[in-house]
Amino acid sequence: MAHLDVKPDNIYVKNGVYKLGDFGCATLLDSSLPIEEGDARYMPQEILNENYDHLDKVDIFSLGASIYEIIRRLPLPESGCQFFNLKEGKFPLLPGHSLHLQNLLKVIYCFGLMTVNITPPNCFVIFQHGGFLARVM
Repeated sequence: MAHLDVKPDNIYVKNGVYKLGDFGCATLLDSSLPIEEGDARYMPQEILNENYDHLDKVDIFSLGASIYEIIRRLPLPESGCQFFNLKEGKFPLLPGHSLHLQNLLKVIYCFGLMTVNITPPNCFVIFQHGGFLARVM
């Protein structure tokens, strides 16, 4: 299953537990159900171009975009040069955050790019170093 709408507004926190909600855009990975895209700011460019060959990577890309937005404390751009740079996994350094965290974020984000063939970090690694979420949410 692909959620297709992972974004900060759909990540709920209660008593330190994070839950993903709003499955209105969810579909099966085999594309047997209609595909309804979520918020374009959190979607890889391939999905916006209606290339659904790698639905298994979409939510990881969206998670990376969401974490990037949460760390920056600024909304992601809706268009323009910065919008397209983010779609290619190009984003500026984040002052005040460790390089280790920034590199982990880049791996999460870039794994979601359909054209990049890298091994994704597992959830344990992501959340082991993800204590920053508790500080900014």
